[in-house]
Amino acid sequence: MKHDAISFYSQKLKKQHEKIGPDLVFNNHLLKYVANKKFMDLGCGIGYYLSEMGEGSVGLDASSINVGHAHESLDIRQVDLNGEINPGTGFDGIFASHVIEHLLSPVEFIEKCSNILDKGQLFILGVPTENAIDRIFYPYGFSEDIRHFYSFTYPNLKYLVERCDFKITARYISFTGMGRMKSRRFERVLQKIIPFRLGLFLSKGYYVVCEKV
Repeated sequence: MKHDAISFYSQKLKKQHEKIGPDLVFNNHLLKYVANKKFMDLGCGIGYYLSEMGEGSVGLDASSINVGHAHESLDIRQVDLNGEINPGTGFDGIFASHVIEHLLSPVEFIEKCSNILDKGQLFILGVPTENAIDRIFYPYGFSEDIRHFYSFTYPNLKYLVERCDFKITARYISFTGMGRMKSRRFERVLQKIIPFRLGLFLSKGYYVVCEKV
């Protein structure tokens, strides 16, 4: 069966505009890294995260539909992230949420990001969790999302970023159902009390905060 990519993207965008809960992981933990900082948001979609970043931040996305629906105040450019990444200079870090599983060569992408950044700058990377209980109820991995080419265990992702001259300084679980619960306090408690590997089983994805070494 041949997939209609334009129709697929349009349906995904429609769901984004429906009433959903906030991204508590971003609000509780990741915002502090990007607020008032000039970041590149790679695979930025319509700019949900980019809108919280500092002045001069730039978003890159491959989808013309996403770029067309972005708010006019955001600097979002249509770019194929499988190719060259060159949005300019003077950035403080790179943010890439749920993008590398869509790319032809995730390793090459991480290497490009490493080459862009200077020592001490941050690379924040988010990926879906494939081996999780969430898949039983919401099969948005390979079986549902036609754009996913890869999945990453945490040891695998850690190995890849370390090979590209990054070290992981923090990691956060995207627990299933937190957006609907809308409790920032409860989400913080879960991050503290649930061991990371168990949390992966109870998650829809996870983030790693990496520092260029």
